Amino acid sequence: MSDRDARLAAIREALRGVPSEDLRRAAEHLGGPWGKLLDRVTDALASNDDDALEGALAGVPDPADLERQLAPLRRSAEGRAAALQAQLGAAQARLRALRTQREQLRGSVDPLREAAEGDEDLQQLLGSAASHLDDEAPWTATDALAERLEGLSARLAGLPAGRDLDAMVTVDLALEGAELEREARAVEEATRPMLEDVPVLLDRSAELAVERGHAVAPAAAVQAARVWEARLGMVSPEVITRWQRAYDISQKQRQLQAVWISGKRLQADAVRRGDFKRIAVLAHHMADLAYAVGARREAVLARMEEAQCLARWPEHHGAARTYMADAIEIAADGDDALKLQAGLMEGQTLELLGDHAEARKVYEGALRSAKGQSPPSAVLGRIALQLGRQRLGAGQHHRADQCLTLAWDAALAQGDAVLLGNAAAPLVELRLAQDDEAGTVAVLRGALARLAGTEVAAALTSHLEERWGAERVAGWLASEPG
Repeated sequence: MSDRDARLAAIREALRGVPSEDLRRAAEHLGGPWGKLLDRVTDALASNDDDALEGALAGVPDPADLERQLAPLRRSAEGRAAALQAQLGAAQARLRALRTQREQLRGSVDPLREAAEGDEDLQQLLGSAASHLDDEAPWTATDALAERLEGLSARLAGLPAGRDLDAMVTVDLALEGAELEREARAVEEATRPMLEDVPVLLDRSAELAVERGHAVAPAAAVQAARVWEARLGMVSPEVITRWQRAYDISQKQRQLQAVWISGKRLQADAVRRGDFKRIAVLAHHMADLAYAVGARREAVLARMEEAQCLARWPEHHGAARTYMADAIEIAADGDDALKLQAGLMEGQTLELLGDHAEARKVYEGALRSAKGQSPPSAVLGRIALQLGRQRLGAGQHHRADQCLTLAWDAALAQGDAVLLGNAAAPLVELRLAQDDEAGTVAVLRGALARLAGTEVAAALTSHLEERWGAERVAGWLASEPG
């Protein structure tokens, strides 16, 4: 077989694997003699007429020219491969989410069944929920999908760079995409009872436990709220209503753990809405309960939160100082970790009150205590960050550098992304104040490299662009490492 015949044979076999609608689009795009040729090829392929196909290709003067003319077809198939890759990634993520939800639901149902032992009606409801989770039949579909995803990943990875026509059409990408969608729908349908029935059964269990005054009621209400939050999202009004119900039930039965979990969710909602008075009220009641049941750490944290909220309004500064003093007094009889946490929050409260000199003294004392602990305190970096910001604001660059570098090192040692992002911003400002352009770039690039793909990285970039301008930040990132 001559080189020309071999090349035409390869093109012919490649075209056999291409969907006819793509061939029609390519023919329309080409127009003229090449478009007519491709139309004849498509007709021959559709009728499975090998003689007609051979005849259509026999008149091709130069196979290389035909390959060049088929470039749009290559690009079309490249686009389908890219689309299938995105579809593949979405299906893989959904599969992981389903398995995670199953484990989360198990973690909600199993402890409640154990706690509700002796109540047949509760056991029946929770047993029904457990049966959905124990049923392995739906996971046959998920296993089939997982196997298809694994195979597709390997086949797409095998397509060479440049997507040569011969290799590209060895996989019918359109059919693979359709089959993937079909199996994904089968998974959704198979797991629907788990995702829809179990939350309802948990709701009914919580309602029955409340109605009977059962001790499991707070835990049941919390678990029901958690499940609905996973399904509908944190900001859903339905979810907030369920967390409020869980909080009220838990306060009534004076179960601090359930109060704390539900109260924190309600506070997060209030933060989102900027309702600091709501945060203060919740903190007040949580602190009262914590103190009453002897939970020293929770009492200190909640009372300090209340003080910090009240410090935002001048008319409540007196109350803020009173609650701050109460928290410090409670922490005085606690362990070293609690004392340091209280010191950090005291300094933050004083800053909100506008007493920066006193806040700096508190931070300095807390930092000395934190440095003396072995292993290092978990709040060491946060205390150093607060003091570093204070010293930077006062123009004490050398001392600010010591504190901010300590905060940076603590963030790296503890793997604390939020602390790292918070330390990076003042460090950039400090390096600029020191006319250290290379240091600025090193801090920024180092932080973003370690925070890549996180919300913290996006927030840090946004803050710096707002502070220094997007063009300047882009220039730092584009510059050569010093």
